[in-house]
Amino acid sequence: MDSDRDGLEDRLELDLGTDPSSADTDRDRLSDYEEYCKYRTDPTKSDSDGDGIPDGDRDERREYAYTIRAVIEIRPPNKSDMMTDLYQDARVVKKPGRLPDSTILELLIFPFATPHIRGRPYPYESVSPSLRNYVQKTLALNFSAEMQREVKQIIAKATTDVEAVETVINWIGNETQLVNSYPEFAYFHVVDNRIRWLSSLGSSDKDRQLLETNFYGDSMFKNRVHGTCTSLATLRGTMLRAAGIPTRIIQTLPLIQRYEGDPEPLVDRMRRRILAKGYERDVNGRGQGANHAYNEVFLNNHWIRVDQTLNTGPFVGDKLFVKVYSTDDWNNLFVQRPPEELWNENRDFRTLSVSDRYAKYRTEFETIDISVSEKGLSVTRRADGQYEASVLIHNAGNNVSPAFSVNFYARAPDRARRLLSQHTAGPIMPRSIWREGTHPFRLEEGEDQVVVVLDEENSVNESDEANNQAFKNVYRNDPQGASTEVSAGHAPGTPVDIWISNADIHAYIAREDSAFEGRRRVAVTIHSRGAGTLEKVESKFYIGGPKQGGRLIGTGCLSMEAGQTAGSEISFDVPEEELEIHVIVDPENRIAESNETNNTASRAFIVKGGSIREK
Repeated sequence: MDSDRDGLEDRLELDLGTDPSSADTDRDRLSDYEEYCKYRTDPTKSDSDGDGIPDGDRDERREYAYTIRAVIEIRPPNKSDMMTDLYQDARVVKKPGRLPDSTILELLIFPFATPHIRGRPYPYESVSPSLRNYVQKTLALNFSAEMQREVKQIIAKATTDVEAVETVINWIGNETQLVNSYPEFAYFHVVDNRIRWLSSLGSSDKDRQLLETNFYGDSMFKNRVHGTCTSLATLRGTMLRAAGIPTRIIQTLPLIQRYEGDPEPLVDRMRRRILAKGYERDVNGRGQGANHAYNEVFLNNHWIRVDQTLNTGPFVGDKLFVKVYSTDDWNNLFVQRPPEELWNENRDFRTLSVSDRYAKYRTEFETIDISVSEKGLSVTRRADGQYEASVLIHNAGNNVSPAFSVNFYARAPDRARRLLSQHTAGPIMPRSIWREGTHPFRLEEGEDQVVVVLDEENSVNESDEANNQAFKNVYRNDPQGASTEVSAGHAPGTPVDIWISNADIHAYIAREDSAFEGRRRVAVTIHSRGAGTLEKVESKFYIGGPKQGGRLIGTGCLSMEAGQTAGSEISFDVPEEELEIHVIVDPENRIAESNETNNTASRAFIVKGGSIREK
């Protein structure tokens, strides 16, 4: 329950001492949600520090949180009324600025703000009229009825909108690939729902291919491909809208983007120098990539940023980015500039000054939490028989992590683990991701797990020390045809591929209106590619890894059409405990596949009382 619809559920408001029926308990013009998640002021007091100035004052709201103040100049398509959100407060200082169509803003940035995310039951019964525009098809976000059906199958097990969003993110990460790095908007723009070509790739076929692999959400989904960040945001937005979840696209730009002629040094008033990194650009705009687009999804009555993870913050890598606009599509964002304009002198985003301020009062909100999970750890077998491993490392806290060690090990059941590779990762910005990988390595006889351990020396003071280790089972092909969790490439000429992922495994208590009322059930969604009918697709369910003596708890068998998905379920009985369920599809390798290495998955659950939840 969230009686005042401010994003803080009634139970939490009772803990905080706020009024569940009022979005602004202390009437200081800052909502309870903003004070709790962004400003860190006391939502029950209009003057948290008792100095006679209310918290709503622009300077007072900086006293409990680290902030950055920037004076910037913007031009269309950037819009000042779209720049205030969880991480930013924008106000107009001067209009026009140096140019007739420019505006000078003061921007207060709260880089360590943390949204409160709580899932709503999904699917929705209805969507608010004010949000219906964000579930509609557009020129780019052009989902078909067929795509909509398939997306709903992919997220069929999600019971909340947060689970649905996370399932879409994981599916894109596991099932699609970057096919090119075309900067698509260097070639065309969308004006009044029509493609306006600025430069052709050389032929109509190449131009059409660019649209199908980089721009149209439906064709990208169908072909399991995408381009770079703007293209990926379109694919993600298309899938979420097809699922009926309000989604829009946002554009962000680096706070500090240095060109020849800019003030030197621009950041001389920044004390937290790790946040002062910028992109260097020459007078022609050449340099590193500095453009990033991703999504905002309406969750818990607030727009939440979504990129490779839910709750993406204001950082791209180790650089601070500023939101400059949000849109339901790319339509009519192109601004025609006179040909004589010089980009360096008349660009649409310019930072004029930057300074920062530490919080005057310390709070308990500055945390660091580096973590890994099995989902983020991948192991790939090369053609020469060696392996490579990579892992995605998250900082789920709201403060910058220091550098720390990352160790990869091989493990066998009967002996101590063996160090494969040692690295240093970080610093990692809040709610950001760091990818770390190994050089090629070999596994010795009996080694069937790759383990990654973060910060083995416990040098980082974290809010959660229990999520710094993950492992991946490596089931190598043997004479009995055991399946494997590592990629060995595709065998040419074989048209069928059945596959599952960790996210496809779900455990639950059967509903009262079910034939299995009250029983514990585990289900797996099986995917396939190719054509034809697949007879007797077998799946085996284990508690614990089968190679480690796991217990077989059931077997499923079904027929399915290649190119579609199907579900297999069993009931199981275990005492209340933590358990890991493993599923192997086609364990005897009876089906000839183009990829025999993606038929195994696992997921950990906690069984307690009358409920089952993911660990």
